[in-house]
Amino acid sequence: MNHAGCLVLLATLGAACALDDAESLGEVTQEIGHESSSIAAPDEIASAAFGASVAMRGGRMVVGAPGAKGTATSGAVYVFARPEGEPWLLEAKLTPTNPDGVYRFGQAVALDDERIAVSARHESRSWVIYLFERSDDEWRQTARLWAPSPTQPLSDYMDGRVFPTVALVGDALAAGLPVDGEKASELPEGWQPYAGAVLTYRRTLSGNWVVEQKLFASSAVESLGFGYSIDMSGSRLLVGSMGRAGAVFDRNDSGIWGLTATVSVPSGRLMDEVALDDDVAMVSSFGSASWFFDAGVTVFKRINGAWNNIQFLALPPIKVYWADLEVQGTYAALTNLDDCSGAGTQTGCVYLFRSTPTRTTWWLDDQLAVSSGAWPLSRVAMDIPNLVAGSSGAVHLFEVW
Repeated sequence: MNHAGCLVLLATLGAACALDDAESLGEVTQEIGHESSSIAAPDEIASAAFGASVAMRGGRMVVGAPGAKGTATSGAVYVFARPEGEPWLLEAKLTPTNPDGVYRFGQAVALDDERIAVSARHESRSWVIYLFERSDDEWRQTARLWAPSPTQPLSDYMDGRVFPTVALVGDALAAGLPVDGEKASELPEGWQPYAGAVLTYRRTLSGNWVVEQKLFASSAVESLGFGYSIDMSGSRLLVGSMGRAGAVFDRNDSGIWGLTATVSVPSGRLMDEVALDDDVAMVSSFGSASWFFDAGVTVFKRINGAWNNIQFLALPPIKVYWADLEVQGTYAALTNLDDCSGAGTQTGCVYLFRSTPTRTTWWLDDQLAVSSGAWPLSRVAMDIPNLVAGSSGAVHLFEVW
């Protein structure tokens, strides 16, 4: 397919554009009983970074392609739309209107209807969040929010690898700051830079985004990397950490977020990713002694106003480099950067879980593989029956049933 006309248009419009003559991308094949297709990086700017972050909702998909520090590009975010009964179409390419000093743009993305949040870094070591909104069939940057810089010094290694995680629902936005450092005194010496926090914003009636609250862990057990992974569903926020425990916050009618529960993984395990859908929360974890060979997912459900640990889903005893977790309705998905067979082929796969209608019993239902050898499958998003998994330079689409 020839996309040259689209790419020229994208290059000339800068921060955001809509494609009137958007083309469908990818060829549909059959894999493991699920229809799947792949979309490669649309241009050289995206290259291998395309697929580092993904979001999906309401027939629209967002794919991040963050640029590395010191390179000519700050990164980009690509928006795809799928009209009913049609293939996915490239709708827009988003870049910051003020890119000076910005890098890793698109490292994390969040989508809610016609609003997108994108995280980035700045050479000043500040964290930046950009908001885009769709109006008159065009995507436009509407806000640039500066998150606090880490209060503790970071090594160059960590400075290039930490970034805000983002969650967006309506007029509420949350940014996880896993190395915020403000509560450093709660952690042992050597771990102070990893004292995390979550910053919440709200959109005012005038359309401006303002800081609402800064949320912290309730104990040192949760403080380590607090905000490393976050998810939001309605007026509820789930915050993970790099320790054994995370937290659930609920927003009241006055717009105040309050801690309502602590969620913990089994003893001897460390948290990784979190996912939330209404009254179901999931946390992936690994054994702190055996590391990648002891992965699993803990399922929590809110019953009669209280959060209950209802199940632990143990994964097959193979090496698991998991990277992202998502739950929607009676489906959940966990990406594995390696293959799911244990053969070491590094083709990547997605563990697909299903549940009963009441969501009280879950099981491993399938393993979605990418036969093309794309590796790693780093991020996953769902808008049932659609599922997307990002890899190095491509995203892979599945239809689950």
